[in-house]
This record gives sequence, structure tokens and C-alpha cells, in this order.
Amino acid sequence: MGVSSLVGPKALLSSMSKVLNDIRLLLHRYRKNEKVINNINDSSSVVHSKTTPKGKKIRKPRTIYSNLQLQQLNKRFQRTQYLALPERAELAASLGLTQTQVILWRS
Repeated sequence: MGVSSLVGPKALLSSMSKVLNDIRLLLHRYRKNEKVINNINDSSSVVHSKTTPKGKKIRKPRTIYSNLQLQQLNKRFQRTQYLALPERAELAASLGLTQTQVILWRS
């Protein structure tokens, strides 16, 4: 006496269909998680590639300011040594610099 004798063929097909859908869903989730893990591994290897063979961190090259940018920064610094956030943002945008570059240009 098999399972098919206890339930009808339609009910058996319906149950098998549900099981197959569950398997497909689990397989999809597994593949999605596998991609996430691969992305994490790839990004961590990128972090390691930004170091020298001796393990020292590779620094960004120092920003080279144009003569015009230096003139404007010096002129502004002579008027006001400490810029408020809106002034710094405006100056940075007008010179094509980041706010951090405006802050650090004297160092």
C-alpha cells in the first residue's frame, strides 16, 4: 500500500508542486547569499590591495592647487582666517575643490 493509494493523484501532484516551489525558493536564496558572500570577499581583497607589500597603507597623492586656487584661498584667508560652513562650501564650489581641501590647504 503506497502513498498514492491514500491520496488522489491531483492531491499528490499539488503536494509535489508545492515542494518543488519550496526547493526553487531555497535555491534562489542560496544563490543570492552566495553572491553576497562573494561580493564581501571581493571587497575585502580590494582593501588588502591598497597596502604595500610591507603592509603599509598607500596614501592618496597630495592635492596640487592651481595658481588661481592658491591666490583665491590666500586672499580669502587674509580677510577671514576661520570660515563658517556655508562660506567654506561656497568657496570650495567656486574653486572646484572639496570642503576638506579648503580646510587642509594651509597644512
